[in-house]
Amino acid sequence: MIQPENLERAFAERKDKAFKTQNFVYNSFRGVTLAKFYNPEDYPILRQIYLETIREREMTPFTIASFLQLLHYLDNLEV
Repeated sequence: MIQPENLERAFAERKDKAFKTQNFVYNSFRGVTLAKFYNPEDYPILRQIYLETIREREMTPFTIASFLQLLHYLDNLEV
C-alpha cells in the first residue's frame, strides 16, 4: 500500500463500503482524492458513486457540504 496507485485501486474497489478500521466518510474523502490524482480516467465515475452513496446514507448536512466543497476543489484543480 505504499504505492499510491495500489492504494487508489483498493479504495475504488471498496467505493460503497468502509474498511473495517475506518468509517465510510473518511473512505469517501480519501478515495475520491486518490482517484483524482491516480485514476483520472475513472475520477468522474467514482466521484458520482461516492457522492450518491454519501447522500443515500443520509450523512449530516455538514458532511455533505464538506464533501461537495472537496469535489469543487478537486474539479478545479490543475494536475
